Amino acid sequence: MGWEFRYRRVHLHAWPDLVGMPAQQAPVVARICALVNRKPTVASLIPLILDIPQGEVFAALEQLTAHACIRMPAYVAEPVTSEPRSAVALGQPHHAPELGSDDMPLAAPRFITRLWSRLTNVSGR
Repeated sequence: MGWEFRYRRVHLHAWPDLVGMPAQQAPVVARICALVNRKPTVASLIPLILDIPQGEVFAALEQLTAHACIRMPAYVAEPVTSEPRSAVALGQPHHAPELGSDDMPLAAPRFITRLWSRLTNVSGR
């Protein structure tokens, strides 16, 4: 089952009953649960982060999934269509129409003068 959830993000839903599980598996399960409780993590990175063999981690993830203690939602892929998508659908910024010089808002001349004087004066700081 390891390949099925290898690249899925693991979220802790509920802590398992650590008292009722085998003594050799409890530390691995507890460390995995502590990690994904603090920060949901991709399943393939858990063995690297915790420095536990991949087989043990995937066996523990299978057990946690069977007991509904963790969630690993699958990624939903959008179907590919031959139609071109609009700029808004592609996430590109919407460009406002260009403003003419008459349409541009004017900043207060006093503000610009003060700003320019502060930028051009050399302070002794």
